[in-house]
Amino acid sequence: MQNPISVKIDLGFSGGAAYVCYKNLEEGSRVWRTERLSEEIAIDYDGTGDVLGIEVLHFGDEALDVARRFATSRGLGWCRDLAGAAQCQ
Repeated sequence: MQNPISVKIDLGFSGGAAYVCYKNLEEGSRVWRTERLSEEIAIDYDGTGDVLGIEVLHFGDEALDVARRFATSRGLGWCRDLAGAAQCQ
């Protein structure tokens, strides 16, 4: 399982927002594609199809569940307490 390398949280955003990063972009690279799973969840991919990160635009139970299921279905670790970003599994 690949754990996140960083989690950035913005509690000033209405409902909370976070970016769970799994892979840094190489210098000169860019996000190749963004897939929206819902209005609150977006997945960034690099040019090889690897997940760079998961953006969460609301800390509601349903949005967090969609993001968690996506991550775990791809062998990516997910934070148990995203709002606190305390522990990742």
